[in-house]
Amino acid sequence: MEFGAGILGGRAFGGVSETTEVGAATESVGKVDASVKGSLANKFKTDALRPGTALQVGIKPTINLNAADFSPEEIAWINHKYSIAELRILGGAETSEVGAGVDYQYRLSQKFARDTLAPGQPISSVKIGNVAPGKNVDEFVSRQFGGRQVFENQNWAPARANQLMGTLEYNATKDLPVGTPIWGFNIVWH
Repeated sequence: MEFGAGILGGRAFGGVSETTEVGAATESVGKVDASVKGSLANKFKTDALRPGTALQVGIKPTINLNAADFSPEEIAWINHKYSIAELRILGGAETSEVGAGVDYQYRLSQKFARDTLAPGQPISSVKIGNVAPGKNVDEFVSRQFGGRQVFENQNWAPARANQLMGTLEYNATKDLPVGTPIWGFNIVWH
C-alpha cells in the first residue's frame, strides 16, 4: 500500500460513517474507510506528521466483553470511544504507548464540563458530578497511554463503563514492554 498525503494528513478519516450494532445498541459513528482501516490501522501506526519520527509497528490488544453486562448506552459509548481513539492515533492527533501516562488534572475535566454543559460559568465553580450526574469526563485515547486532557480528546462517558474500561485496558497491556505503541483496542463482544 502506498501511504499518500491524504492518509497521513488525516483526510481519509473524515465523513465516512457506518452503523455499529451490538444487541439493541445501534449508533452511527464516524469511522475509517474499511480498506484504510484494514490495511493501515491493523498493521502500522504513523507519526509522519511529527518531525523526526517514522513509521512504527505497534499492536491493538483485544478486550473481550459480554454485551449482557452493559446497557445499550454503555455499549454505544464503548464502540464510539474506541473508534474515535483509533482515528485520533492514526491521524496523528494523539500518541499512545505503554508507560506514557499523563497525570490527571481535575481543572481540565472541569474546563471540558464548563465548555460543554455550563458555558459562561467560572471553571472553578463547575462540579462534574453536579452538571452530569452518573457521567465522567473521559479521554478517547486514555491518559494511561499518553492521551492528552484536551477538548478534542475528551467526551462524556457513563461512569461505570468508563471506570471498568480503564481497568480492562490496563489488564490487556500490563505485560507489554514500556514504550510499546498501542494503536487502539480490538473490542470483541460476546
